[in-house]
Amino acid sequence: MGFHKFNAHFPHVSKVINNIFENLDNKDFFGANFNFSHSTPLVNVSQTDEAYTMEVYAAGFKKEDFKIDVTAENITISAEVKEDEHTHKPHYTFQEFKKSSFKRHFKLSKNVDIENVSASYIDGVLHITLPKKEAVKTSKNVTIS
Repeated sequence: MGFHKFNAHFPHVSKVINNIFENLDNKDFFGANFNFSHSTPLVNVSQTDEAYTMEVYAAGFKKEDFKIDVTAENITISAEVKEDEHTHKPHYTFQEFKKSSFKRHFKLSKNVDIENVSASYIDGVLHITLPKKEAVKTSKNVTIS
Protein backbone atom coordinates (compact mmCIF):
# COMPACT_ATOMS: atom_id res chain seq x y z
CA MET A 1 0.00 0.00 0.00
CA GLY A 2 1.49 3.31 -0.99
CA PHE A 3 0.23 6.76 -1.64
CA HIS A 4 -1.42 7.44 -4.94
CA LYS A 5 -0.36 10.52 -6.82
CA PHE A 6 -2.55 13.53 -6.22
CA ASN A 7 -3.95 14.93 -9.45
CA ALA A 8 -5.17 18.49 -9.21
CA HIS A 9 -6.21 21.08 -11.72
CA PHE A 10 -3.28 23.15 -10.47
CA PRO A 11 -0.02 21.42 -11.43
CA HIS A 12 2.12 23.26 -8.87
CA VAL A 13 -0.15 22.10 -6.01
CA SER A 14 -0.07 18.55 -7.32
CA LYS A 15 3.75 18.61 -7.48
CA VAL A 16 4.06 19.88 -3.88
CA ILE A 17 1.67 17.26 -2.49
CA ASN A 18 3.35 14.44 -4.44
CA ASN A 19 6.76 15.51 -3.09
CA ILE A 20 5.43 15.46 0.48
CA PHE A 21 4.15 11.89 0.13
CA GLU A 22 7.31 10.66 -1.59
CA ASN A 23 9.47 12.15 1.18
CA LEU A 24 7.39 10.65 4.01
CA ASP A 25 7.75 7.02 3.00
CA ASN A 26 9.65 5.09 5.71
CA LYS A 27 11.06 8.20 7.40
CA ASP A 28 11.52 8.88 11.08
CA PHE A 29 9.00 11.67 11.72
CA PHE A 30 8.81 13.25 15.18
CA GLY A 31 10.38 10.16 16.76
CA ALA A 32 7.94 7.67 15.19
CA ASN A 33 8.91 5.28 12.42
CA PHE A 34 6.22 5.12 9.75
CA ASN A 35 6.12 2.09 7.50
CA PHE A 36 3.44 2.47 4.85
CA SER A 37 3.66 -1.16 3.74
CA HIS A 38 1.60 -2.04 6.82
CA SER A 39 -1.20 -0.25 8.56
CA THR A 40 -0.05 2.22 11.15
CA PRO A 41 -2.20 2.38 14.29
CA LEU A 42 -2.82 5.77 15.81
CA VAL A 43 -1.08 6.51 19.12
CA ASN A 44 -1.83 8.99 21.91
CA VAL A 45 0.87 9.82 24.47
CA SER A 46 0.20 11.66 27.71
CA GLN A 47 2.12 12.17 30.92
CA THR A 48 1.63 12.85 34.59
CA ASP A 49 4.22 13.47 37.28
CA GLU A 50 4.43 9.69 37.81
CA ALA A 51 4.31 8.17 34.31
CA TYR A 52 3.94 8.41 30.55
CA THR A 53 0.92 6.67 29.07
CA MET A 54 0.61 5.41 25.50
CA GLU A 55 -2.71 4.47 23.93
CA VAL A 56 -2.43 2.48 20.70
CA TYR A 57 -5.66 2.20 18.72
CA ALA A 58 -5.50 -1.37 17.38
CA ALA A 59 -8.98 -2.85 17.16
CA GLY A 60 -9.47 -6.48 16.20
CA PHE A 61 -6.38 -7.92 17.87
CA LYS A 62 -6.03 -10.17 20.91
CA LYS A 63 -3.62 -9.24 23.67
CA GLU A 64 -1.45 -12.23 22.68
CA ASP A 65 -0.93 -10.67 19.22
CA PHE A 66 1.14 -7.77 20.57
CA LYS A 67 4.87 -7.67 21.15
CA ILE A 68 6.33 -4.81 23.19
CA ASP A 69 10.11 -4.44 23.39
CA VAL A 70 11.51 -1.82 25.76
CA THR A 71 15.14 -0.77 26.02
CA ALA A 72 16.69 2.14 27.87
CA GLU A 73 16.35 4.23 24.71
CA ASN A 74 13.36 2.91 22.71
CA ILE A 75 10.01 1.20 22.80
CA THR A 76 8.86 -0.93 19.86
CA ILE A 77 5.22 -1.96 19.63
CA SER A 78 4.24 -4.53 17.01
CA ALA A 79 1.65 -7.09 16.05
CA GLU A 80 1.84 -9.69 13.31
CA VAL A 81 -1.17 -11.04 11.45
CA LYS A 82 -0.71 -14.69 10.56
CA GLU A 83 -1.40 -15.77 6.96
CA ASP A 84 -4.10 -18.25 8.03
CA GLU A 85 -6.14 -15.38 9.51
CA HIS A 86 -6.58 -13.94 6.00
CA THR A 87 -7.59 -17.24 4.39
CA HIS A 88 -10.56 -17.82 6.71
CA LYS A 89 -12.13 -14.42 6.09
CA PRO A 90 -15.20 -14.09 3.85
CA HIS A 91 -14.84 -12.52 0.42
CA TYR A 92 -16.07 -8.97 0.92
CA THR A 93 -17.97 -7.08 -1.73
CA PHE A 94 -16.87 -3.87 0.00
CA GLN A 95 -14.18 -3.65 2.67
CA GLU A 96 -12.95 -0.51 4.45
CA PHE A 97 -11.03 -1.99 7.38
CA LYS A 98 -8.64 -4.86 7.67
CA LYS A 99 -6.46 -6.10 10.50
CA SER A 100 -2.84 -5.77 9.37
CA SER A 101 0.60 -6.31 10.85
CA PHE A 102 2.32 -3.23 12.17
CA LYS A 103 5.45 -2.02 13.95
CA ARG A 104 5.95 1.36 15.66
CA HIS A 105 9.14 2.70 17.27
CA PHE A 106 9.40 5.57 19.77
CA LYS A 107 12.39 7.10 21.53
CA LEU A 108 12.07 7.07 25.31
CA SER A 109 12.89 9.77 27.79
CA LYS A 110 15.89 8.93 29.95
CA ASN A 111 13.71 9.05 33.06
CA VAL A 112 11.56 6.00 32.15
CA ASP A 113 11.73 3.13 34.63
CA ILE A 114 11.88 0.30 32.08
CA GLU A 115 11.76 -2.38 34.79
CA ASN A 116 8.18 -1.43 35.68
CA VAL A 117 6.53 -0.90 32.29
CA SER A 118 3.05 -2.44 32.14
CA ALA A 119 0.39 -2.92 29.45
CA SER A 120 -3.28 -3.84 29.08
CA TYR A 121 -5.60 -4.24 26.11
CA ILE A 122 -9.15 -3.00 26.60
CA ASP A 123 -11.85 -2.38 23.96
CA GLY A 124 -9.45 -2.26 21.02
CA VAL A 125 -6.93 0.05 22.68
CA LEU A 126 -3.51 -1.09 23.90
CA HIS A 127 -2.61 0.91 27.04
CA ILE A 128 1.08 1.08 27.97
CA THR A 129 2.22 2.70 31.21
CA LEU A 130 5.84 3.84 31.38
CA PRO A 131 6.57 4.88 34.97
CA LYS A 132 9.08 7.65 35.56
CA LYS A 133 12.17 7.08 37.68
CA GLU A 134 12.44 9.09 40.83
CA ALA A 135 14.30 12.28 40.08
CA VAL A 136 17.97 12.05 40.80
CA LYS A 137 19.18 15.26 42.38
CA THR A 138 22.10 16.69 40.48
CA SER A 139 22.43 19.82 42.58
CA LYS A 140 21.66 21.03 46.05
CA ASN A 141 20.71 24.43 47.46
CA VAL A 142 22.71 25.31 50.51
CA THR A 143 21.24 27.61 53.11
CA ILE A 144 23.77 29.97 54.65
CA SER A 145 23.35 30.23 58.40
